[in-house]
Amino acid sequence: MKRQVLITILFFTVIFVPTVRCEEKTETIEIKKSLNFSGSTGEPNSLLVDNVNGSIEVTGYDGTTVELIVHETIVARSERKLEEAKQKVNVDITEEGDRILLYVDGPWRRANGECDYRGSDYYGYEVQCDFELKIPRSTKIELKTVNDGAITVSNIEAGFIVTNVNGDVRIRDVSGSGKAHTVNGDVEVSFKKNPTEKSSFKTINGEVDVKFQENLSADLEFKTLNGEVYSDFNVTSLPVKAATEKRRNGKRVYSRGDSFSVRVANGGPELSFNTINGDITVAKY
Repeated sequence: MKRQVLITILFFTVIFVPTVRCEEKTETIEIKKSLNFSGSTGEPNSLLVDNVNGSIEVTGYDGTTVELIVHETIVARSERKLEEAKQKVNVDITEEGDRILLYVDGPWRRANGECDYRGSDYYGYEVQCDFELKIPRSTKIELKTVNDGAITVSNIEAGFIVTNVNGDVRIRDVSGSGKAHTVNGDVEVSFKKNPTEKSSFKTINGEVDVKFQENLSADLEFKTLNGEVYSDFNVTSLPVKAATEKRRNGKRVYSRGDSFSVRVANGGPELSFNTINGDITVAKY
């Protein structure tokens, strides 16, 4: 009797596993477009990429158009779910004067545009969009993604806002000021020209490594939990910030935090560095 039971279990296992694999469907779609800034508003050109699953790679060049390639990969549990994904998930492309918006829309988007992604088990499919862009160097950028990809930027001469979750942020040879933040990933930035305005570099569960030109003159603020701070630059300490007052349950609560600030050369724009469970390195480039 025991022998019969064992054979029956193995028999059903052999039949069941291939059935699941046969139902899974995959399709890859490539989108290629040349986009233009109209220059009608007089504002600096700007690009917004709002992704959910997938990487973003942006390279600055001497041209005037935005050259876009999107590699879209759909993995679904059935043919019906594959068709549903193709209907419900779209890459919206909008050209608005001096602004270009690339927006991955899907059933996880709330009315205000925020993302409430519940995973492939919930939807029955996963759609990954990997963006590759060549843009004019002087274009301001705002780049966002959540899962399954790094954000990589190179040779940009303008402001930047780059945010990721579950992936790295890598910005190379930038000449501008801005923000580079992630969660569960590293932040790596190198400046071809030092920032002239307030900038921020932050991660949780990762390292922050930022390289500046030797002539850096700035005020640096550091905050880390379970990490250390390293610097190639000679610095002088700045006075500790006064405690801030907040109200809680009718009482005054004072908090100063565990940050500290230093000055490089004669000081200048405020550059903040923040990690939880990771080191901070400020080096010469």
